[in-house]
Amino acid sequence: MKHARLLGPVAEYLMDHEIIPDNVRKFEIFNLGTRDNQDVIVFRCSETGVIFLNRIDRPNDPYQGRLSRVESSQTKDNLRRFKFLYDAVKGRNYVDVGCGAGGLLSLVSTIAENAIGVIPGVTSYDIIPGIYQLSEDYCHVASLIHVIEHMDDPIFHLRELKPKLKDRGLVFIEVPHANDFLLHNCDKFREFSLWSEHLILHTEGSLRKIIELAGYRVCFIKGLQRYPISNHMHWMIKGKPGGHEIENIFNVRRLNECYVRALKADNSTDTLFALAMKED
Repeated sequence: MKHARLLGPVAEYLMDHEIIPDNVRKFEIFNLGTRDNQDVIVFRCSETGVIFLNRIDRPNDPYQGRLSRVESSQTKDNLRRFKFLYDAVKGRNYVDVGCGAGGLLSLVSTIAENAIGVIPGVTSYDIIPGIYQLSEDYCHVASLIHVIEHMDDPIFHLRELKPKLKDRGLVFIEVPHANDFLLHNCDKFREFSLWSEHLILHTEGSLRKIIELAGYRVCFIKGLQRYPISNHMHWMIKGKPGGHEIENIFNVRRLNECYVRALKADNSTDTLFALAMKED
């Protein structure tokens, strides 16, 4: 790990687990500063595409996830996730690690036998403060939705979760994608999107390796596009968010479907989602 100290603790972690190479010539400065901290340096590995920060400037809150975002159970994202999880969680035990405002949790609770959220420092009838409080062999399905990128040791926390799952239990993971088209093609979006809470932006390869190192079998990892072409065009033309909420000529379903197919073919969607399974 001779070059890790030059790049910071996140790089040291990634190198230690052979997720990125121990070769300083394989790294470039991707951005100086994040939207909330101008002292952070954002690096990108040219060999793997993984993006990471040079420092960790926050309390160690491993399940931060969606805590900082107010969300409704009826958002398109939560309805999409609920539809995907429906058959797996119906009548079974479910845990949402880093459940935030509980939008997805409230939907799943209508069909699951039990539905529990994990948020540090919070205890209520359906929320616990840590994975450690779950009984072993408890849950059939767990989710970590926009949580992994906040963790300074995601392998540890995925391993911590494993004995809490039943045999062949499923883990659903969703993360921002390091290859996001706008991140590489719109400076204004890059300045808006990079955040000191996101320690690592993953590629398909890095996410797969972390899941496998934690002892799970990867069922699949797929690209997902959350924001439509109208959002992208607004960023490219105006340099501002919210284009999908404005009536414009790009809000056409068939046009967006073609655009999403192109992004998937180019491996440049804004999100990755993975399904993994516990196998002893």
